[in-house]
Amino acid sequence: ILLQIYDTGVLVGPGGTFEVKNVQVYGGYVLHVGSLQDSSCKISVADDILATVDFDRRSLIAPNHTCTHLLNFALKFVTSELFPLPNI
Repeated sequence: ILLQIYDTGVLVGPGGTFEVKNVQVYGGYVLHVGSLQDSSCKISVADDILATVDFDRRSLIAPNHTCTHLLNFALKFVTSELFPLPNI
């Protein structure tokens, strides 16, 4: 499976702003990696958050992102024909 290029942006909550610099999937969870705007920021689990994507960056990676979906689909199709999973 090919990896998708992630979006970046900011998460803004009542306690401050978190700048998202990287996104990874680990153990079924989506991890947003980045930094708080300043040391007094506090974001909690129950907070309402506004997520804003860096659309200038997104417009540059969107074609790659979509093509990766298509390529992943094609690879799954081809490999399932070549290496079928056993019926259990």
